Amino acid sequence: MSILGKRYPENPDVFATSGLAVEGEFNPALATKRMKIPTPVTWETQLSETGNKPEVWEDLIKTKKLPFMAMLRNLRNLLITGVDPEIHGVVQSRLRDPDQIQNSRLFPFRFYSAYTALNVNIEELKKLKEDPNYEPPAPSGKRGLKEKHKRKKIVPKIAPTEETVENYKSALEEAVKLSTALNVKPVKGSSVIFADVSGSMSTKISGEGSSGSDITCKVAGLLLGLMMRHVCENSEFVIFSSPTQTYPKCWKKVELEGENILSLIKKVVKVSHALGGGTDFPFDYIEQAIENRVHFDNMFIFSDMMISPGSGQMNNTKSGINW
Repeated sequence: MSILGKRYPENPDVFATSGLAVEGEFNPALATKRMKIPTPVTWETQLSETGNKPEVWEDLIKTKKLPFMAMLRNLRNLLITGVDPEIHGVVQSRLRDPDQIQNSRLFPFRFYSAYTALNVNIEELKKLKEDPNYEPPAPSGKRGLKEKHKRKKIVPKIAPTEETVENYKSALEEAVKLSTALNVKPVKGSSVIFADVSGSMSTKISGEGSSGSDITCKVAGLLLGLMMRHVCENSEFVIFSSPTQTYPKCWKKVELEGENILSLIKKVVKVSHALGGGTDFPFDYIEQAIENRVHFDNMFIFSDMMISPGSGQMNNTKSGINW
């Protein structure tokens, strides 16, 4: 009846024959009023009713009412509101749980978005904790003025520490490695991974403005490439774009250490600044490998495929090379 928007029975006799009697007794205060569907109790409705407060997040997590994706998207809120240390421990344990990762079925860039959101200003949060009247400085320029008006000051119950943030980053690294291992089979042999870092890869992966994603095609490609590196037995990681006046090649091999994925994206992006903004495919890299009889079993290319042939195309591929 609530779905149909019918009115509440006008008296006990009508109530008794309406089918509502099984739900309780007649309520005179509701007589003849339109019936509405009760608002479901979810993490969104609880947050909307009570606000972005540490107690709300603590209750949602303790009662297991915060879904995995919602938890992942709100790691920053857990830090800036200052939830109890034990809550941070519970969340980090969920991020390291293979079953939770497998059941979440999230795109890999969700973990990267959560990783970048952890860049909170700990010193400012400590000052807010000590003095609730403290006004954090807004960024300079017009953008800073807009953010100053939009930003709502939140005083943390417990100011987070560097260790807490690092523990979250470590847990997210573990999460994305678990996601990779659970969804991609190990790649045997020797592999070369090409990642496009040209200008066209700076396009956002979806939407524009506030409703769109902050993740660019470049970051998504590098993330997928580094995930592939994680499951490869042996691999070389090569970025490509176009030559510059100071760097004559369109490609650059990136020396990577360790098994982390998310933290290495920043390093690869930094190396990519040595290249230009065009998109020349590194045919000369392949030609050089053939000339030097370097064997690769697999080749992976992560690109938006806006590739210019350039002048270095392979003209002399030899038989017997397994690409």
